[in-house]
Amino acid sequence: MTASKSMLTAYSANGFDIWTQTELPGKWDNSNRVLKLQWGSKEYAEKYGLQTPAFTINFKEGVVSTGDRLYVSLCSGNEDAKDKNISFQIKLTDGAGRVSTMGVDDFGGVVNPIDTPIYKPVFLDIVGKSEPVLQTICIDTGRFDGIEGNIVSMEWIMDAVETSKNGQILYVDDLYVALK
Repeated sequence: MTASKSMLTAYSANGFDIWTQTELPGKWDNSNRVLKLQWGSKEYAEKYGLQTPAFTINFKEGVVSTGDRLYVSLCSGNEDAKDKNISFQIKLTDGAGRVSTMGVDDFGGVVNPIDTPIYKPVFLDIVGKSEPVLQTICIDTGRFDGIEGNIVSMEWIMDAVETSKNGQILYVDDLYVALK
């Protein structure tokens, strides 16, 4: 995941099966490195119990304020995502400790992979039946009620999902802020 180094103090992920940087799959000659968040797999749930994963980003003081817009590129990595929409809550905390929460669906939501066979020209073999395509959403911090001034953190709290073999996969890239 890319973000301006001057805007973040830290980011962390808790309760995920996997969180790592990887190349976005499905591309012929891909060099786009993204953050991969995966949760809800049966194996992980059996070992550690059901988790409510959270991804937290801490901002440097004065970098993000109420009314600014945060842009982030997201997409689902679920191979068969027709009935598995990824949803999560976005929680902003201001410098005074006030908190406000909205759903990612309020800002456009997470897109599912495009259904299409992906062939590698060398062997003309199918390497996947869908391809994740990142879509940028705009999180307008002015829409969150009850917070004001500097925003010190943004937390994504993943909605509960039934465990499945591979669970849910979310790819994240290009976080940046547009000042009001």
